[in-house]
Amino acid sequence: MAGKNQSFTRGDLIDKICSKEKVTKKVAQNVVDAFLSAMKETLQDGVNVELRGFGTFALRVRPARTGHNPQTGATISIAEKSVVTFKPGKDIQESVKNVKPKLK
Repeated sequence: MAGKNQSFTRGDLIDKICSKEKVTKKVAQNVVDAFLSAMKETLQDGVNVELRGFGTFALRVRPARTGHNPQTGATISIAEKSVVTFKPGKDIQESVKNVKPKLK
């Protein structure tokens, strides 16, 4: 499953779907690709993606601000940008409440 760095990758997800649902790797790959594409398109339209029991992916605007170059100390302006945030749902929070993360 998870590799040396203890991350669950897209490939791990495809393998898990194959074993749980008894489908071919190609079918699982198509499902994962379609799901990720639909999420990306929905967020690009400015609409939140709510997966009940799992969580909500939302688009937020990070306002423009002034920052500092850590090497030179010079003041720089950082432009406004949109970012995706994730708020876990109650079910997922409860399921990991007492789990300790695995370190590298």
